Amino acid sequence: MQSQWSFAKTSGLMTSLFCKVCVIFRMEEVCSHLQQVLETLEVNWQNVLSCISTLLVYHTHTQACLKELLSQLLSSAFHSYDVEKMITAFLLARQGALEGPAIFPSYSDWFKISFGGSSGYHGNSKKSLVFLLKFLSDLVPFDPPQYLKGDRSVSRAKILSVQLITLLADSSDWLSLFHQSGCSMEHGSEESSAYTSVVSMVTTDLCVRLMPFALFR
Repeated sequence: MQSQWSFAKTSGLMTSLFCKVCVIFRMEEVCSHLQQVLETLEVNWQNVLSCISTLLVYHTHTQACLKELLSQLLSSAFHSYDVEKMITAFLLARQGALEGPAIFPSYSDWFKISFGGSSGYHGNSKKSLVFLLKFLSDLVPFDPPQYLKGDRSVSRAKILSVQLITLLADSSDWLSLFHQSGCSMEHGSEESSAYTSVVSMVTTDLCVRLMPFALFR
């Protein structure tokens, strides 16, 4: 459904209205108002996300404002383990990605920047990592098919799950699962193979959405 709310599929009347808002307010003020709307109990996601797409297309400063908003949402989400803020951040990032790489980073690029290494938002504790993985795992049944690239890849990831859960539980360097430089295991060992598999899933566009399957049965 979210793909139907891109700039190209939003009515001309609505895009015109959204653009007029920026004539009255500075972009920073618009982003501040959007943040207030996102904090309300009931959000009209179609209007909010269509507005963000329109602003991204028409106003070059929107990308910086959206990235800052995403950073604030993720920082707050991991500070208090707030699922609602995680959902909001992922919706906004995906919406930006709908407008193409010339407008906003792709979803997989944003994901890798945010969570692809030990410096990511999940990197401060094992609890933060578990929070992220549980959130991603819960998303899988609701994700559109394009986020799960083929039955073969899904099956392969599921086969690794038991082995990888054991490694994660027993490893003192658990963050090394998420970046290439951490893979210092002896080449060819079973443990090294499992580490390499997770690194591949996290750092390639093809499998970026399969990470939950690798860690949860």
